[in-house]
This record gives sequence, C-alpha cells and structure tokens, in this order.
Amino acid sequence: MGRQKHHRDRVYQMLGQPGPGTRVAGYARYSSEMQDPATIITQKRRIQEYCDRWGWIIVRWYEEPQKSAKYEDIEDRPIFAQLLADAGGEFQAVVCYMNNRWARNVPVAYTSLSQLRRKRVWWATADGLWDIDKVQQSGFDVAFAVDTQNNAAYSRDLSKRTIDGKEDRARDGYHNGQAPFGYLPPIYPKAPDGAPSTWKPPRTPVRTDPENFPALVRIGELVAQGWLDSAIADELDGHTTTTARFGTRALAKDTIAAIRRLWFPREFAPGCGHGTIETPSGELIEGRHQAAWPYEVWQRMIEVKKGQYRRPRREAQRRAHEFSRIIVCSACRRALRANPYDQKTYYRDTSRIRKLPCSAFGSLHVRSSVVLTQFGQLLANVRLPDTWRDALAQRCKDADYETPADRTEQRRAEIEAEQKRLVQVFAKGYLSEHDLDAQIEKLRAELLTLPPVNTRTVAECTEAAIAAGETLTDMASY
Repeated sequence: MGRQKHHRDRVYQMLGQPGPGTRVAGYARYSSEMQDPATIITQKRRIQEYCDRWGWIIVRWYEEPQKSAKYEDIEDRPIFAQLLADAGGEFQAVVCYMNNRWARNVPVAYTSLSQLRRKRVWWATADGLWDIDKVQQSGFDVAFAVDTQNNAAYSRDLSKRTIDGKEDRARDGYHNGQAPFGYLPPIYPKAPDGAPSTWKPPRTPVRTDPENFPALVRIGELVAQGWLDSAIADELDGHTTTTARFGTRALAKDTIAAIRRLWFPREFAPGCGHGTIETPSGELIEGRHQAAWPYEVWQRMIEVKKGQYRRPRREAQRRAHEFSRIIVCSACRRALRANPYDQKTYYRDTSRIRKLPCSAFGSLHVRSSVVLTQFGQLLANVRLPDTWRDALAQRCKDADYETPADRTEQRRAEIEAEQKRLVQVFAKGYLSEHDLDAQIEKLRAELLTLPPVNTRTVAECTEAAIAAGETLTDMASY
C-alpha cells in the first residue's frame, strides 16, 4: 500500500479527527472577565471530560498565566507560543475550552491554526462547536470568522470600558492599579446585611504604609539635597519594593529613579496635603490620599535633577552599540547593557547594581571589540554551496507556483461584487436596512480573514533573496 502524500502548502486541508489513544495537550487561559484561578479549574475539567469522551490521553497542560493572558500577540504569550512550537512532537492534538479562550484576535486565531494544520495537529474546543476541519468547511468558515471577530470586538469594547472607568476613577481623585511604594491598598467595608449581589463598596483612597511611607518621605528629602539614586538606595538598605516584572526586591538605583518620577506622592498644590493623580489621558488631578513630598520639596527635586543632568558628548550620541540588550548573561539570561569606561565600551550585566539575583554575581562584562571580533568569526564560518543561487531561484519559482494568491484575489473580488449586489438590492427596496447591515458585516469579517496578497513577481522575489544571500556572504568583511 502506497504512503499517503501530504501537500503542506495547499489552502484546503482536511486532517480528520484522530482516534482513541491520541496524545493531547490541554490549553487553559485565564478569563479576562474574572481573573480567578477557578476559571482554570473549570476549563481543565471540561477539557478532560471532552477528551475522555473520545478516548484521548492528555499528556501535558499549558496554562496561560494571568500576566500574559491579557495580551493577544503570540510573542507576548510565551506559553501559547511554546505550545505551537511543541505541537507535533509530544502530542498530536490540542484541546481548549472555547474559541475565545484560544484567541481574541483574528490574525492570531488564523495564524495559530495554520501552524497546527501544517504540522497536522488536530485542534478542537471542549464545547464541541469548533475543530480544525470545521473552520474550513463552506458556511462554517464564515460562522467561525464572525465568532472570532465577535471575540475581538468584545476585547476592544472591554478595553474601552476599562479605560473610561479608570479615567472617571482618576478624575474623582482615586488611584488606579497597584498602590505605589509607601502606600497600602485601601480597606473596603463589608457588605451590609441584606445587600444585593450587585453591591459594591464605595471608593476609598490608599493608606500610608507605616514601614515604607517614612522611607518615601526620605527619598524626596535626599533627592532635594542632591543625593544620587544609587546613594539613596544604599541609605535605605532594608526597604523593599514590589513590581509586576521583578516581584519583591530591595531598593536599587533604577527603582529609586522610578519612584522619584512618580506624580502620586507629590503634593498637588501648596498646603493642600493631598497627592497628585495622573489620569490615563495625562491630566493632573488632586488626589484624596496623603502626599509624601510637600510642594516646595518636589519643586526643589526637579531643579536639583536638572543640575545633575549631563548632556552626552556629540560623538557618544552618534555611537551605535550593535549588541546592547541583545546578548545576555549566561547565568540569569538578562540583557547586557553598553557601558563606556576609560574610552572603551563594555557590555555589562547590571543585575548586581539593580539588586537582582544572579548566580554569576551579576557583574559579568565583556569588551565590545571582543564581541565584534567573535561575531565576525561566526559570520566567516558561514559557507554557502556554490549552487545556492540556482537553488534559491528554483525555490522562489516553486513557492510562487504553489501560492494561493490567485485564489485569495479571486475570493476578494467575489466578496466585493457581492457587496455591490447587496447595495443594489437594498436600493430597489428588496432588502431591509437591518438585513443589509448584517450581510455586509459578514462579508467584511471574511475580508479581514483573507491573507494579504504578495504583489511581487517571481523575478523580484528571487532578486531580493539573492541580494540577501550576497550580503550574508560578505558581512564578515564589513
């Protein structure tokens, strides 16, 4: 019996639902509506029940953490990106709870399913509404496009309502988000007896932290006296701050710099005693919390910092550091920063200065000239075969022959023609305005799902690819 041939570049590909014993990866994502771990438990239970129904075996779980579940780009969702990279190896199918748990972004939804389809990995939702084959069937493809577009619209509407709510809250003098250094979250009163389920506590300002608020006041005084950020961090040794990126850590040079730039501890007006709230739109409002820095103090802080600012020399402004924040420390994996010293440039790990943990002491450094030399040696070892130009030209021709650009352009023309036909039918009175809007919206949703058409010819693509290859072969001598 002949081996089945797979055409990975075909637009229409049906994988077929796998049979019992298939190894499956379950994907669970925090709910933006609740942000509660209970939503993860519910999703995993429903996914497990769905897999049990078909006799599938879950071999791995991918749980999107709360801090990255709000993002939609694949690169901002490391767990999601790892799932797509692992697909086809340890597991042959992926199951998520619902379509809106997979993605609330139209391009991400189609791009991720396309990657799974190329690896011949099955995808389905535990509610039974969607799978990787159904989204390609006529009729269902439009319904899936509308469902995905509705998910994206919900995310946009939720973001807009959140921004408006934060603007109103800030204009009323209350903080948004996490309480800054020196303050504690407010204590909200309990719901009264017999309160309805929709009862919400009244807005309450933040409290001063009895441990860190004196340190916050001290930061303002030391900055006004001309102390540097690193010296202030050493003076306040023992105090810690909590950030979403690094968690709890000791005060360091960069955290002191971030704190002194805050508007929150600054007295809004002379003698008012209240801090300052910066609204999402950038307007400054008198807050309801206690100020840490009197008006005269923070005005003096600004003047002192202006006097400490050193304008970089003209040649330093023009100097480009090729590998700054690209190469990383081998121990902590944090990016190295360019640091000039004694007319030479070094790439240094700043973990020690920033008081971040690093098993290599946080102070590894390397001279920039050494990095350039080693990188040049790597490029010099790149050897392309003598026939690389012919192979590249043939590859471009093959890609153009198999590309679905013509089919995409044809479908785009069909949708535009259908839009014109619907408008003519509406003008003749055979279609109501409500039905017209509904039909046009479906067509627009499908238009958004069509991939962009590559307008470059085969010769142009080949010329660009060969030019890139020529650059690669000559780069070592630059």
